[in-house]
Amino acid sequence: MVEKIHSQIYPLDIWLEPAHITFRAYLIKDGKNTMIDTGPPLGSPEKLAAVLKPYDLALKDVNFVLNTHGHFDHVGGNAFLKESGNPQIMIHREDAIFLEDHQSCFDRYFAPVTKASNPQEDLAKAREAFRQEMGPELKVDRRLEDNDLLPIGDSIELQVIHLPGHTLGSVGYYWEKEGMIFTGDSICGLSSPDGSLPIIYDLEAYKQSVKRLKEIPLGMLIGCHPYRGMNLPPSIIKKGSEVKRFLEDSLEVAERITEAAAALKNEREKPLPEVVDKLIAKLPANMDFKPLAQLMMPQFTLTTVYNALYRNEDY
Repeated sequence: MVEKIHSQIYPLDIWLEPAHITFRAYLIKDGKNTMIDTGPPLGSPEKLAAVLKPYDLALKDVNFVLNTHGHFDHVGGNAFLKESGNPQIMIHREDAIFLEDHQSCFDRYFAPVTKASNPQEDLAKAREAFRQEMGPELKVDRRLEDNDLLPIGDSIELQVIHLPGHTLGSVGYYWEKEGMIFTGDSICGLSSPDGSLPIIYDLEAYKQSVKRLKEIPLGMLIGCHPYRGMNLPPSIIKKGSEVKRFLEDSLEVAERITEAAAALKNEREKPLPEVVDKLIAKLPANMDFKPLAQLMMPQFTLTTVYNALYRNEDY
């Protein structure tokens, strides 16, 4: 049974097949209809329509789409909604490239780790696969900035909190009156239960984002995947004291990854998969991260370690 969040907020649970985990988007009804993220590409508009049907809504009835960041599993329904109606699509300025220019997005964020993971990889084929995964390119209606205020209905106003790290344009949508924030994947804890590292593009920015949230009064942190903490079971929503513990765990993981990457600075010329497993071995055993061979989706861990090793100029 899905836990209750708020009388105006409705969870939209979608099964994400490649990763074998649940993705959760959110519907906010307040005179107008807002979706926080739109889930992975489902192959047809009918599948997304089926998620909205229990709330007596069709695709054309969505007025606003607020993306927490640009990854495919969060923006996959944007195009279907745009084709069916005319919702205002919003995403932070730094992540607009994920929607508007797939080739440049792949070349900037994914080609380097793809090549480092497998030097024999055909980048042209990988780029095309990425474009297929992302679906149609789509013009962003509004590029968001930190602290933007978004009135999305009769009474609800959300504040944009820029939380770079997972991606450069990751954000949270903060409902100050209710003390809750929709974070998407901005804060990842110890990631999903399979033992992958959390996906972090910029570790230093990520740590600052976690510290920023620790200073905001929060009673509820609303994510999209069932992320775990050190002593917290996997869950999509963190409430009360869980919020502080989850933020502390998220910061701890980022610090330990940073330290492990620094210790391996002289091994950067070795094959990336080899260095990844050495880094995993340096992390505390109670974090329960697994080597690449045991992972269903090794690219998550590869991405984080690659960026930890090569994006920080101090290394």
